[in-house]
Amino acid sequence: MTDPIKDQLEVADWQPLSENGLVASWVLSGVDLGTPRAARALVMAVCCMWRVGRELRRDVEIVTSELVTNAVLHARRPEVEEAVVTVTVQLTAHDLWLAVVDQGADAGGLARREPAHDEPGGRGLLLVEALTTRCEVVSGVGGTRVRVGFALPHRREDDGPVEVADVP
Repeated sequence: MTDPIKDQLEVADWQPLSENGLVASWVLSGVDLGTPRAARALVMAVCCMWRVGRELRRDVEIVTSELVTNAVLHARRPEVEEAVVTVTVQLTAHDLWLAVVDQGADAGGLARREPAHDEPGGRGLLLVEALTTRCEVVSGVGGTRVRVGFALPHRREDDGPVEVADVP
């Protein structure tokens, strides 16, 4: 039996180390409700391979889940039969960047709002803003691109490598 996450890692659009750092990118289904789980697993596996610290990985996992879930749930267009979500992660000397691009119709960008205490949703962007050091949103006719940055803490020796098989 093959592991779809490991298969995706093997076909990831890898770019070599340069002054722009390390980059991995995937094109995933924009309609499959399993896409957020797959995106989390792929991003976490890459972060482990790049030896990103545990605390930062937790934040990156939460933000990946929020952004990809929003892309799948809110960014569908009837005229696009096979919508996709592109997830890109980049590691530079000082930051980790995550970008999620969807094909949803321009709805005026992401709306930041204060949900009622008993409202079950509506806190995603607040959470993203709290966990990242930078958030850029570009919306247009072709879709929405959300790019967030995480400042890298000093690396600790106890944040050693984690095997891809250990990633949930």
